[in-house]
Amino acid sequence: MASSVRSGSLLGVQLGGSFAILAVGICGSFIPYMLVRCRSSDKALLYLNAGSAGILLGAAFIHMVPETTGKLDSLLGGFPLSYLLFCIGLFLMIWLARIGGHPHPHVNPSIHPDCNVCMQSSILHNAQTQLYSGNDHGHEHKDTASLQARGVSSAASVSTSASAVIAVGSTDALVDCSPCNCEIGQCKECDQNYFLKVDPACEQHVHCTGADRKLFKCKQLRSVLLLLLGLSVHSFTAGLSLGFTQTVDQAVGIFLAIILHKWCETCAQSLSGIRNGLSMKTNAAVTAALSLVTPVGAWIGILIQSMNGGVTDSSVFDCISDALIMFVAGTFVQIIFEEILLNYVPAETVHGRDTACSMTLRVLTMLLGFAFMCCVSVIEEVVGEK
Repeated sequence: MASSVRSGSLLGVQLGGSFAILAVGICGSFIPYMLVRCRSSDKALLYLNAGSAGILLGAAFIHMVPETTGKLDSLLGGFPLSYLLFCIGLFLMIWLARIGGHPHPHVNPSIHPDCNVCMQSSILHNAQTQLYSGNDHGHEHKDTASLQARGVSSAASVSTSASAVIAVGSTDALVDCSPCNCEIGQCKECDQNYFLKVDPACEQHVHCTGADRKLFKCKQLRSVLLLLLGLSVHSFTAGLSLGFTQTVDQAVGIFLAIILHKWCETCAQSLSGIRNGLSMKTNAAVTAALSLVTPVGAWIGILIQSMNGGVTDSSVFDCISDALIMFVAGTFVQIIFEEILLNYVPAETVHGRDTACSMTLRVLTMLLGFAFMCCVSVIEEVVGEK
C-alpha cells in the first residue's frame, strides 16, 4: 500500500512537473516580444541578446560539460572522446556558417547599377531616423549634388507623415512614393536592408522573385533550427532524467533545476528568431516545439520505467547523453561568439548608440546571464545532495 502511494506520488510529481516546465517554457518565449512593445525596444533587445550569450555560455561550461559522467571517455581507455565531440560540434557550426553566408533579397537592388560596393537601399520606411544620402558609406555616386539639393524638401515632407516611404532612384534623386505595407529589416552582418514582408499591392519597390524569397527563408531558418537542435538535445536529456527518477526527492530536485533555466532556453531561442527576421507565427511554432521537448523526454522516461518495472540500466543512456551534451556544447560556443557577440557586442562602435558605456553595460549584462546559470548549478547541486 505504501509503495503504491509512493509510486503514485512520484508519477504525480513527474507529470505535474512536465506540464509546469511546458508552461514556463512558453512564457519565456514571449519575453522578447513584450520588450519589443516598450519605447526603447532596440536597446532592450541589445541587452537581452547580450544576456542570452552569458546564459548559453554558462549552460555550456557550467551546467552541461561538468554534468557528463565520463563513461564515454572510459570506452577508449581514458581518451577524451567527449572533448573531441565538443570540437567537432564547434567546427561543424563554423563550417555551416561559412558555406551558408547570409544572402537575402535586398530592397531595390538596382539603385546603383554601376556600383559593386554599395548595394545599400536608400529608403526611409515608416519614418526611420536615417536618410541615406548616397555618399555616407565611404564612396560617392553620380548626381550626389542633385540629391543634396532636393533632399531637404523631401526630408521635410517625411516629418509631416509618419507612414511616408521615400525611395531613391537610379539617379540618386529622392522621389516621393505612396505609402505601402512592406516591412523592411536590416541585416546585422552587412547592414543592408531586405524585405521581411512584401505588400502585393506595392509597386514602388523592386521585390525579389519567388525563388529568391524561398532561398532567403531557407537561409533564414537554418541558424534558428541549428540552435533549436542544440537546445532540444539538452532539453530532451534533461526530460529523460526527470522520467528516470526513482524517488520523489530526486524528481523534485531535477524539476527545480530544469524549471529555473527553461525560460532562459526558450527566451534565447525566441531571440534567435527575432535576430533572423522570422515572423511571430513562425517563431512561436519553433519555440513551442522547444518547450515540448522536455515534457516529451519526461514522458518517454516514465514509459520506459513502467515497461521495465521501475529498473533501468543507465549506462547506455549515460554514454549517449555524454556524446550529445558535449557535441551541443561545442555548437553553443559558435553561436555565442559569432552570432551574438560579434553583432551585439562588437569590437568597434558601428552605430551612434555603441558608446563605451553602452558596451560596458552589455558586457555586464552578459556576465549577469553567466552568473545566473552559475547560481542555477549551485542550487541544483544543493537540492541534489538533499
